[in-house]
Amino acid sequence: MNFDISINEKLKHLDPDSIEELMNLYYEGTKNNKELINLFDIDIKNSSSLYTLFPPQKLENEFCPYCGGNLYIERPSKTSKLSNSPKFCPNCKHIESEDCNCEFCIEKRHLKFIYLVCLKQVFQRICLLFIL
Repeated sequence: MNFDISINEKLKHLDPDSIEELMNLYYEGTKNNKELINLFDIDIKNSSSLYTLFPPQKLENEFCPYCGGNLYIERPSKTSKLSNSPKFCPNCKHIESEDCNCEFCIEKRHLKFIYLVCLKQVFQRICLLFIL
């Protein structure tokens, strides 16, 4: 997962308004990718991966459960319309996924493991009481 929310190097020659216009034209489908690449002077070899250069979308009303920062999501291709990538927090590196390895999720899994070990020990002791 790339937690970098800065502008991709290949789009740095564009101002924020031009990037917004590029993304709007891309998702509207009024111009094909090659036309957009030429129009905005973008150095990219594979025109079908144009959307991967777009900055992630800030989710204005969704916040990280751990640090409270805004969540972001990678932009989808225009054919999928919905991103399959998980929401993420660039501040603490949390990912809304079972595979998250941010410090908070690692600690949460560790505590769950300790809880389950303790629960197993308590269960074993209770079983022993009934056997004896």
